[in-house]
Amino acid sequence: MKRRSISITIFSLAAVGSVLVAAMVAPSAGAAQVPSKPIFRPPLDSQEDWTEVSLARERVKHFQRNSTSFTAPDGKVVTSEQVRAFLESQGSPMATYATEIVLAGNRHGVSPSIIVAIAGVESTFGKYCAGFNAWGWDGGRHRWSSWQESIHDYARRLSTAYPSWSSVESNARAYNPNTPEAWGSKVNFFVAQLQKHPVVTPEAVIPMG
Repeated sequence: MKRRSISITIFSLAAVGSVLVAAMVAPSAGAAQVPSKPIFRPPLDSQEDWTEVSLARERVKHFQRNSTSFTAPDGKVVTSEQVRAFLESQGSPMATYATEIVLAGNRHGVSPSIIVAIAGVESTFGKYCAGFNAWGWDGGRHRWSSWQESIHDYARRLSTAYPSWSSVESNARAYNPNTPEAWGSKVNFFVAQLQKHPVVTPEAVIPMG
């Protein structure tokens, strides 16, 4: 009998303890509810926003891969440092955007040398132009809002209107029908001048110390 009484007492104490714990955990009807700490997420409203983030990350990776050098079908390499150095030597406002020129060339399949050389002929490398139109596009009438926009859009338009730049002469008559020979000769001259600048590669850098 004594053992049974002890068992009943222990069971009763356990039951009372459970009720007390439940009362402590469960909020009263009139008590203010304290919200749990939310999981942090960026302020994106839809799946489209998250897709845009993924695309942005891919664009960054693409930029890192394609903004440093361009390799032409004939194996000639043009680097962004080469473009920058050449444009700086010409006092061009486009020098700061050398990586954009190389990136646009890779994206649209146009040699940065051609992009730079045509700008040299048409506007002295962007020093004398309106609306960031360094290439005399649309007879010089086209306008862009920035160098970055103009470089990428011009490369796109050039690759669409003139799919092959295997030789400057093949497009000179269409690009500048008034003086195609002289125009083509000047473009070739600036291409050669740009390619004389040394190709800078990580292997060519000699560590100090």
